Amino acid sequence: MPSNYQARDPDMEESGRHELISLNRSIIEQVTDIVTKNEPASDLWPQLRKVNAEYKKKRSNIVELQKPKPEPVSPQAIAEPELQDGFKHRILEEDVCIVWPLSPQLQISLQMPVNAKKITIQGDQASMLRLTLSNLLIQGNVLYQYAQRAVVCISSDTVVKINKSHDTTEVRILDHIHKHSQGLPVPTPLGMITIGKWSYTFTSFIPGISLDRVWGNLSLDKKCHVREQLNCHFAELRRLPIPSKEYLGGGLTPTCKGGHRFKKENSMPISNDAQFNDFLLDDSWLERAHLDYLRGCLPSNHQIVMTHGDLCPLNVLVESEDVPTITGIIDWETGGAYPEYWEYINAFRSSFLGQGDWCLYLPEPSIGKFFDEYARYRVIELFARV
Repeated sequence: MPSNYQARDPDMEESGRHELISLNRSIIEQVTDIVTKNEPASDLWPQLRKVNAEYKKKRSNIVELQKPKPEPVSPQAIAEPELQDGFKHRILEEDVCIVWPLSPQLQISLQMPVNAKKITIQGDQASMLRLTLSNLLIQGNVLYQYAQRAVVCISSDTVVKINKSHDTTEVRILDHIHKHSQGLPVPTPLGMITIGKWSYTFTSFIPGISLDRVWGNLSLDKKCHVREQLNCHFAELRRLPIPSKEYLGGGLTPTCKGGHRFKKENSMPISNDAQFNDFLLDDSWLERAHLDYLRGCLPSNHQIVMTHGDLCPLNVLVESEDVPTITGIIDWETGGAYPEYWEYINAFRSSFLGQGDWCLYLPEPSIGKFFDEYARYRVIELFARV
């Protein structure tokens, strides 16, 4: 079988080997320095964790450069699923449910009949739609893939997010933003369907590269420029009305999210700051007396504002490293109406997960600075069952 990869360059392999040796020596020196400069009983993990994150990133970059580059594939070969960057997704043979109306152009792309306005599509029409979607995914460009989710560009102006969840928060929040603002660089919602346990959320494609890919190489001035843009965008976001006058959260049925990786969701509607505090504490294993004390430390008079919920470099798109003009703010699955501190504490928390000095450039003039609330939330997380 002919290979789709070019032969390795021996000189490049040797260069990569020397880079890895140099990297390992550097890491050993850093670890030795941490151990020798701290007290024997000190907690070394915060410093070692930072070194570990930097090491994994640098080693991955070196190894990636050593991989043989693929040669151009023929149009016939592109139809084979296994050639698409290892991305595989099997669409279930089940009914298609339209959760959010599909745009006219998307209906054409999916070869849906003009008169297909039912919420549930069955039989031959469902089979045709599943087959068409499968072909679009096979021929598409995988932009992101992690665990049981992926984002695939299926045309020059459309992407689909595949997720093992029927959550409607993202499409609902994007629709709300576009109804009330023309200045925020967010995707346009184009529709959402579910097939079995999987959901497919379609939005417009926004060109650009994620900020996390270039952040470490940006100059001080460029980082400040990014912060200024974020300040403008998040100030605009907070001026928007909240989706529901009665409930916090997002989605067709407003739902609040919290906890590790936002896996925690409220079981009862949340109407105010005090109820949101109860939501944060309802899975704690603290004794009643400690829990009541902690609840008494939580303010309940915050303003409720429009929130992204996961502001981090991965969710910000820029034009390029040379021109870090923001082209898009993406991934609104955790968006909605939340207490004003919620944006800051989640952004600040994510800044310790490998983005270097990102915490120094958060758009505090627009999202505020709520370090006391962050400290309280960290205590809550420490004693959460999840």
